[in-house]
Amino acid sequence: MIYYLRHGESEANERVHDGDVLVLNEYRKYHDARLTELGREQAREVAEKLKDKNIEAIVTSGLERSIEMGEIINGIFAVQVPMIVLDDLNERLDRREVVGWGDEEWHKAFEFGYASAPGIEKLEEFRDRVVRVIEMIKREYGDKNVLVVGHGGVSHIFRRYFSGEPWEGNIRIVRMKNGEIAEFDFDKKEVE
Repeated sequence: MIYYLRHGESEANERVHDGDVLVLNEYRKYHDARLTELGREQAREVAEKLKDKNIEAIVTSGLERSIEMGEIINGIFAVQVPMIVLDDLNERLDRREVVGWGDEEWHKAFEFGYASAPGIEKLEEFRDRVVRVIEMIKREYGDKNVLVVGHGGVSHIFRRYFSGEPWEGNIRIVRMKNGEIAEFDFDKKEVE
């Protein structure tokens, strides 16, 4: 079982949102943002929820907010588990290159086959690197419980993989909140 956790509130979530759109000229400053105090509290709450789930490993992205979330959770568990940091779980978009994009451009950026702007990883490449992580977890941990601490964009790839929906169209399925957990079961290959 994979417990997928979107990192807790970060400095970027707290400071650079204008409604639902990032204030792009501030993004550089907060790209690898740490958790806020609320984000740390969310980590402690998640640890309490997961402490009886027999988590055997924590896999995080290489961005500070996910690493910090994993470290806080691991520190609360009665027995610390191996923690693996993988850049392949990092968020996709490099928003620094797309100042001036409107809603239509951002929506298209989540469509397979869309020609990305300079500096933005193609969606197919993003999918492939995240799927490699999912398959590594399946190979290495099989039926064991693993906590994955990642990002909102990465969660869409996890959901698409486990739901079996086709890899076409817009990948945004369900937007996860900071500190929210989704469960993915390899045996059932479905989302809970």
